[in-house]
Amino acid sequence: RIFVGLQTSADEVYILEKHGEPSESIIKVYSHSLEQEFKLESALLKPLLSGKDIECYGYPIPNQLLLFPYKVTERKAELIPPQEFASAYPRCWEYLLQNRETLENRERGKMRHERWYAFGRTQNLALHDQRKMAIPRLVSRLAAVYDRDGGFYLDNVDVGGLILKGKDDAQYLYVLGLLNSRLLDFYLHRISAPFRGGFYSANRQFLEPLPIRHIDFDNPAEKKMHDDLVALVDKMLELNKRLAAIRSTPCNERDELLREINRTDEEIDNLVYDLYGLTEEERKIVKES
Repeated sequence: RIFVGLQTSADEVYILEKHGEPSESIIKVYSHSLEQEFKLESALLKPLLSGKDIECYGYPIPNQLLLFPYKVTERKAELIPPQEFASAYPRCWEYLLQNRETLENRERGKMRHERWYAFGRTQNLALHDQRKMAIPRLVSRLAAVYDRDGGFYLDNVDVGGLILKGKDDAQYLYVLGLLNSRLLDFYLHRISAPFRGGFYSANRQFLEPLPIRHIDFDNPAEKKMHDDLVALVDKMLELNKRLAAIRSTPCNERDELLREINRTDEEIDNLVYDLYGLTEEERKIVKES
C-alpha cells in the first residue's frame, strides 16, 4: 500500500520545531503560528519526516514534531474528545486553544464546529505508526528509509509511505535494497515526470510500475541471492545508524564508515544486477547514467 503523508491544513500550527529533549514527558518546542516557545506534553508530539530527512538507508533524526490530536487503536484513528484532551494533555490543549481562530478559519470556515482542532484531511491517519518505508515525493535519486518500529510520521505530500502485505522483516529489507539500488533509480528516471533542478516524481503513479523481482524460494540460487541481499541491506542500516551518531564530527571513524557504506552499496548494486540478469553491457549503461 502506497499512501501520502498527513495533511493538516494548518502546518504552521501542528508542525513544531524541537528545541530540546523531553524531560518528565514535557518537551520544549517552537511554534511558527504564535512565534514563541512552548513546553508541551511529548506523548502527542510525533517525529515528522520531510523529504530532506530521507537518504538511502538513512537513520533520520528529524528536528520537526507533529502535534497529533488523535488516538489510534486497532488501526482506527479517533480525535481525542475535548474533555479528555484537556485533562490528559492540558498544555497541548491550551496551545490549540490559542490557535483556535486560525484552525476554525481553515477550509473557508468549514472547520467552525466541535471538531475544530481536527486535521483538514483524515485519510491515512492510522497508517503512520506501522512498519513502513518512507520515500520522498520528489527525488534526484530514488531513496527509501525503513521505519521498522513505526516511529515516524510523514509530512503532507512531501513524503510517501509504503506498507507491504507481509509483515516479515526480511521482506522489507529485500524491497528496501531494490528501491535504493542504482538499477531501480535508472528505471524510475525513464518512466517518471521530470521537474526543474534535476528532480523526478516518485509518487504512487511512478512507484507502482517499478519492477520488483519476485523470488522463487524453491530455487537455491535465487534464495541465496535474496538472503545475501537482505544481509547486506541490514548491514547498511547498521552502518548508517552508526554514521548518524557522528555525522557532524570529522574523524577517522567517520571516514572509515563512509568507505564501508560505499563498498556495501556497490555490493548491493552488483547483487541486484545479478538478480535481474543484466549483461555486462547493460550494467555499464546503468552505471554511466
